[in-house]
Amino acid sequence: QFGSDCNGTAVVNSAKSVSARSIAKGKKHMLASPDGSTLIEFPAGALTSDVVIEIKMLEFTNFEMPSTQSSYIASGPIAIFLPHGVTFAEPVTIWLDVTHAAGNGKKLRAAVFDPDTNTWELLVGVMVNGRMKAQTTHFSQF
Repeated sequence: QFGSDCNGTAVVNSAKSVSARSIAKGKKHMLASPDGSTLIEFPAGALTSDVVIEIKMLEFTNFEMPSTQSSYIASGPIAIFLPHGVTFAEPVTIWLDVTHAAGNGKKLRAAVFDPDTNTWELLVGVMVNGRMKAQTTHFSQF
Protein backbone atom coordinates (compact mmCIF):
# COMPACT_ATOMS: atom_id res chain seq x y z
CA GLN A 1 0.00 0.00 0.00
CA PHE A 2 1.25 3.47 -0.84
CA GLY A 3 0.14 6.88 -2.04
CA SER A 4 -1.13 9.98 -0.30
CA ASP A 5 -3.92 8.06 1.47
CA CYS A 6 -2.22 4.64 1.50
CA ASN A 7 -4.93 3.42 -0.89
CA GLY A 8 -2.69 2.71 -3.86
CA THR A 9 -1.62 -0.83 -4.66
CA ALA A 10 1.52 -1.88 -6.45
CA VAL A 11 3.62 -4.93 -7.16
CA VAL A 12 7.36 -5.07 -7.60
CA ASN A 13 8.31 -5.88 -11.19
CA SER A 14 11.30 -8.15 -10.55
CA ALA A 15 12.21 -8.30 -14.24
CA LYS A 16 12.86 -4.54 -14.26
CA SER A 17 14.26 -4.20 -10.72
CA VAL A 18 17.93 -4.28 -9.69
CA SER A 19 18.98 -6.36 -6.69
CA ALA A 20 21.19 -4.82 -4.01
CA ARG A 21 24.70 -4.05 -5.25
CA SER A 22 27.65 -2.50 -3.46
CA ILE A 23 28.89 0.72 -5.08
CA ALA A 24 32.40 1.84 -4.07
CA LYS A 25 33.19 5.45 -3.22
CA GLY A 26 35.55 7.40 -5.43
CA LYS A 27 34.70 5.53 -8.63
CA LYS A 28 32.41 6.22 -11.54
CA HIS A 29 29.56 3.66 -11.71
CA MET A 30 26.46 2.89 -13.72
CA LEU A 31 23.66 0.70 -12.37
CA ALA A 32 20.95 -0.34 -14.84
CA SER A 33 17.77 -2.41 -14.80
CA PRO A 34 18.04 -5.72 -16.68
CA ASP A 35 16.26 -4.24 -19.71
CA GLY A 36 18.28 -0.99 -19.54
CA SER A 37 15.15 1.16 -19.24
CA THR A 38 16.02 2.64 -15.84
CA LEU A 39 19.52 3.48 -14.74
CA ILE A 40 21.65 5.57 -12.42
CA GLU A 41 24.99 7.14 -13.32
CA PHE A 42 27.29 7.90 -10.39
CA PRO A 43 30.15 10.35 -11.00
CA ALA A 44 33.41 9.50 -9.21
CA GLY A 45 32.82 12.09 -6.48
CA ALA A 46 29.18 11.24 -5.69
CA LEU A 47 29.78 8.82 -2.82
CA THR A 48 31.71 9.64 0.35
CA SER A 49 31.53 6.00 1.49
CA ASP A 50 30.65 2.64 -0.03
CA VAL A 51 26.86 2.20 -0.35
CA VAL A 52 24.61 -0.74 -1.19
CA ILE A 53 22.17 0.45 -3.90
CA GLU A 54 18.94 -1.17 -5.10
CA ILE A 55 16.24 -0.19 -7.60
CA LYS A 56 12.69 -1.50 -7.15
CA MET A 57 10.30 -0.89 -10.02
CA LEU A 58 6.66 -0.76 -8.92
CA GLU A 59 3.76 -1.33 -11.29
CA PHE A 60 0.70 0.30 -9.78
CA THR A 61 -3.06 0.40 -10.04
CA ASN A 62 -5.43 3.10 -8.80
CA PHE A 63 -2.58 5.49 -8.01
CA GLU A 64 -3.81 8.87 -6.81
CA MET A 65 -1.79 12.02 -6.38
CA PRO A 66 -2.17 13.99 -3.14
CA SER A 67 -5.27 16.22 -3.30
CA THR A 68 -3.07 19.34 -3.39
CA GLN A 69 -1.49 18.01 -6.61
CA SER A 70 -4.57 16.65 -8.37
CA SER A 71 -3.60 18.39 -11.63
CA TYR A 72 -0.74 15.89 -12.00
CA ILE A 73 -1.12 12.27 -13.09
CA ALA A 74 1.32 9.41 -12.76
CA SER A 75 2.42 8.20 -16.18
CA GLY A 76 4.40 5.08 -15.51
CA PRO A 77 6.00 2.76 -13.04
CA ILE A 78 7.44 4.18 -9.85
CA ALA A 79 11.18 3.68 -9.38
CA ILE A 80 12.20 3.25 -5.75
CA PHE A 81 15.91 3.99 -5.39
CA LEU A 82 17.27 2.55 -2.15
CA PRO A 83 18.41 3.18 0.45
CA HIS A 84 15.98 5.99 1.19
CA GLY A 85 17.64 9.15 2.37
CA VAL A 86 21.12 8.47 1.01
CA THR A 87 22.67 11.74 -0.18
CA PHE A 88 25.38 12.38 -2.74
CA ALA A 89 28.27 14.84 -2.68
CA GLU A 90 27.73 15.35 -6.43
CA PRO A 91 24.42 14.85 -8.27
CA VAL A 92 23.75 11.43 -9.78
CA THR A 93 21.92 11.14 -13.10
CA ILE A 94 18.80 9.00 -13.25
CA TRP A 95 17.16 7.76 -16.43
CA LEU A 96 13.48 6.73 -16.32
CA ASP A 97 11.68 4.95 -19.14
CA VAL A 98 8.65 6.97 -20.23
CA THR A 99 8.14 5.51 -23.72
CA HIS A 100 4.64 4.35 -22.73
CA ALA A 101 3.64 7.97 -22.00
CA ALA A 102 5.75 9.85 -24.56
CA GLY A 103 3.82 11.32 -27.44
CA ASN A 104 0.47 11.37 -25.66
CA GLY A 105 0.35 15.17 -25.82
CA LYS A 106 1.06 15.61 -22.12
CA LYS A 107 4.04 17.45 -20.69
CA LEU A 108 6.21 14.89 -18.90
CA ARG A 109 8.22 15.72 -15.79
CA ALA A 110 10.23 13.58 -13.39
CA ALA A 111 9.27 13.98 -9.75
CA VAL A 112 10.54 12.81 -6.39
CA PHE A 113 8.26 12.04 -3.44
CA ASP A 114 8.87 13.94 -0.19
CA PRO A 115 7.35 11.88 2.65
CA ASP A 116 7.75 14.79 5.10
CA THR A 117 5.40 17.03 3.09
CA ASN A 118 3.45 14.21 1.37
CA THR A 119 4.04 15.86 -2.02
CA TRP A 120 5.81 15.15 -5.29
CA GLU A 121 8.55 17.67 -6.06
CA LEU A 122 9.18 18.25 -9.77
CA LEU A 123 12.73 17.77 -11.04
CA VAL A 124 14.37 19.52 -13.94
CA GLY A 125 14.74 16.88 -16.62
CA VAL A 126 14.99 16.41 -20.35
CA MET A 127 13.58 13.79 -22.73
CA VAL A 128 16.20 11.69 -24.53
CA ASN A 129 15.08 8.82 -26.79
CA GLY A 130 11.94 7.98 -24.79
CA ARG A 131 13.58 8.34 -21.40
CA MET A 132 13.49 11.14 -18.84
CA LYS A 133 16.98 12.21 -17.74
CA ALA A 134 17.24 14.12 -14.45
CA GLN A 135 19.75 14.70 -11.67
CA THR A 136 19.32 14.36 -7.94
CA THR A 137 21.43 14.57 -4.80
CA HIS A 138 19.38 12.03 -2.79
CA PHE A 139 17.30 8.86 -3.16
CA SER A 140 13.58 8.48 -2.76
CA GLN A 141 10.66 7.45 -4.99
CA PHE A 142 10.70 8.74 -8.59
